[in-house]
Amino acid sequence: MGYETITSRREFTAALDRTEESNNIIIIDCFTSWCPQCKAVQPKIDELNKEFGDKKNVFWYKMNIEEAEDVAMEYGVSAVPTFLLFKDGDMLPEEKITGAHHLKVREMIEKNIKS
Repeated sequence: MGYETITSRREFTAALDRTEESNNIIIIDCFTSWCPQCKAVQPKIDELNKEFGDKKNVFWYKMNIEEAEDVAMEYGVSAVPTFLLFKDGDMLPEEKITGAHHLKVREMIEKNIKS
């Protein structure tokens, strides 16, 4: 499936618009280019991306928090990697995972594609 990239407020808003259609969810993988944990967990996140692709209404985005700093600040992203889940146009605050916890990301997705 792959990832789309968010580098601006406009791209972020367009991504959110996808969640308002037919129970879609989006996962935003917040990172920086210099983050060793981000690089270490990426292969596991790529596996999840392939498993839970758009065929299950899950859309994946990558957001470098140094490029989209205003969006990162608005959603309280102060450490990387951080994974955010949005559904029905809103971030689900209980679905914010900070750290290289791919199993927690899996649980978050499984819980939300069922509801």
